[in-house]
Amino acid sequence: MSKPKSSFYADLMRGKAGEQKFFELYGDYLEALDGREGDFQILFTDIKVELKSDSYDPNKWGNLVLERWSSPGKPGGPHQALKHGCKYFAYYFINHDLLFLFETHRLVKRIEMLEKRGKVKLEDRANMGYTTQYYRIPRKDLEDLMLHWHTEIERKYKLGRKNYEKGQKK
Repeated sequence: MSKPKSSFYADLMRGKAGEQKFFELYGDYLEALDGREGDFQILFTDIKVELKSDSYDPNKWGNLVLERWSSPGKPGGPHQALKHGCKYFAYYFINHDLLFLFETHRLVKRIEMLEKRGKVKLEDRANMGYTTQYYRIPRKDLEDLMLHWHTEIERKYKLGRKNYEKGQKK
């Protein structure tokens, strides 16, 4: 028996549900974007955040699954976020309220280094009409890049708000 092909629409609905839950928990400093070139923007700044949400048990599996190609020739995951100018890439485990935050350019550099050294390889996931390619990356290989959400995002928000308020007083 073969594994059923994933449904683009089911994946999209899971992603939207993840974005909604994420925004409920972490949205005090964010505004939602349309998702075409980032999912969120830090209020009072031009800093964008791309969100990947997943539902598997992070305690059972020690990897992050990071898309490389959403379809042939079209970047996905952190590479797409970098192309769209997203400063941050957030990976959120919906069912466990666990969040990992990265500076996108540093994450992409690390992925490329891991691939060059043969520590990760592209894997295929068949979809209807195309194949997505992704990396299964051990979290331990990314731990030194992980940022603390409140320290990083709250700090950017407060600085942006302060600059905005200064500009309003002129």
